[in-house]
Amino acid sequence: MASHTTMGYISLRRQVFSYEIKHLHKQIKQFMMLAVFFLGTAIPALFFAALLAFGIVLDNESSVSQLLFISWALLMTQNMMLMLFKQAILGSRYGFFVASFHCRKVKPWLCDIGFAMLCNPILILYLFVIGSIEPQDWPQIPHGFVLLYLLSSGMLMSLYKPQSSLVFLGLALIVIPIVNEQSLLFGLFMFCCCQLASLLFYYFRVQNFMVINILLPAPLTFWLSLARGSKFSAMQTSRSGHKHNTLLIACSMATLVTVMASYSAHQLPQYSLVVHAIGGSFIILATASLQLSIRKIIALYPLFFKIYLDNPSFSRLQYWVSAAATFIMLFIAAAFFKSMLVIAYLIPAAVCILIAQKYPRIFIITWITTSVLTGLLLNLAA
Repeated sequence: MASHTTMGYISLRRQVFSYEIKHLHKQIKQFMMLAVFFLGTAIPALFFAALLAFGIVLDNESSVSQLLFISWALLMTQNMMLMLFKQAILGSRYGFFVASFHCRKVKPWLCDIGFAMLCNPILILYLFVIGSIEPQDWPQIPHGFVLLYLLSSGMLMSLYKPQSSLVFLGLALIVIPIVNEQSLLFGLFMFCCCQLASLLFYYFRVQNFMVINILLPAPLTFWLSLARGSKFSAMQTSRSGHKHNTLLIACSMATLVTVMASYSAHQLPQYSLVVHAIGGSFIILATASLQLSIRKIIALYPLFFKIYLDNPSFSRLQYWVSAAATFIMLFIAAAFFKSMLVIAYLIPAAVCILIAQKYPRIFIITWITTSVLTGLLLNLAA
């Protein structure tokens, strides 16, 4: 009986995975067409670039900061791939059906890992590279096995703790310029420490937010909880397919953009103005899109929110979380960029937040238009 239940569970998970992959096929096809349009014949070179990246890291002959940045890029690419296929890997849209099979926890976990490996060419290629090295040479590449641990644990974080994975990537990117005078092994060990810190942050974040909730007035706490999405994560349905752009995810993405833009501007100082302009516009995209998440939840439960939105003073506060997050992240970016020009993006940010709530269909067009106009004005002013 137990064997029959196990086979039924595995069969259901396999069917769900196949169906979700087919469901994603159209989106992936559109993405690939866009990639072919921009990259053309360079696409096959991406696979060789991954193998080359592994070889560079294992040889350990470049500068530590470059090797750590390559390692970070591999972790980031893996995270993006798994986030794209996460719904298919976990079968989350069919959780009620999957839960009807009373299996031991190890079987669902093995299914998750198996399907994740099918969607993770980065880890598969790296295992192939490690396996091609003679075992007697393994003691010479301890950093290679630390990277293997980071990729493996990063895969699990992307599946089960996606918010922590974003925090981890942000912390790791900040650590790179700090440990550039140390060895690669030490730098990767610091990546492991960042991973542990991000998991602890995820564990203790509820208690931290409780302190913030006590300090804030009740109306502000209400909209803050809504933007965080923690109170509403269970409201997702397979029909709506709504995924919340929580405050933590938005700020993590804005932090990643800030550090990457700062690093790029440092490497290419002649293009610093352009890089800062692009960084500022993407910070707006990350934080202003919080308003889209809030709007979707309001539209999903109109009768509940009508009670609150009938009060004009309370209704106006729905913009405060997006506005505060944008304001804080732009000032952090100004500190990283060592330039106050990025503060000019506060005006297009206000426009984008308002459009996200009133006219969400033209949000992207508005973001592109205001970003381009602001970038041109900053270029003329410089």
